[in-house]
Amino acid sequence: MFFSRFVLALGVAASLGLAGCAPSEPAGKPFTDKDDVNNTTPEAPHPEHGPNGGHIVELGKEEFHAEVAIDKDRKLIVWLLDESMKAAKPVENGTVQIMTKVDAKDVTLDLVAAPLEGEKDGKCSRFELAADKLPGAVMDIEGLTGELMLKVGDTKLQNSLTGGHDHGHEGHAH
Repeated sequence: MFFSRFVLALGVAASLGLAGCAPSEPAGKPFTDKDDVNNTTPEAPHPEHGPNGGHIVELGKEEFHAEVAIDKDRKLIVWLLDESMKAAKPVENGTVQIMTKVDAKDVTLDLVAAPLEGEKDGKCSRFELAADKLPGAVMDIEGLTGELMLKVGDTKLQNSLTGGHDHGHEGHAH
């Protein structure tokens, strides 16, 4: 008796379930000409590294990108890149600073203009800081934290060296 009630209940449940699954009209709305858009491809994420192998920091509303690296001799280098992050974007009479902390003290690193070949008339897209001016605690780019500031005329563009982009490095984001 128990078995027959169980089979009957199972049959009723299955019938109700199947009846509820039949769609009365197609799911979603059909596309019309008003739904047509030029590009529905999601925006590509920023690359992990710039063309020189450094970390990318966005400045402004993607107006500039700064690529930050420390070379094998511990020289700190910042390249200013255009929106595509592929080409140099020189600025006229610009300055680059990095504000960091060393032993719990605020330290400002003033990078020096080091124009690329062909950059002249006060325009520069590369800035450097000699190894002997870099705090001893900073051995590589992973050890450099703080804020990067680009000043061009009266405009100041600033962002965290971590830039809010997670590039899969353990313990921090770039």
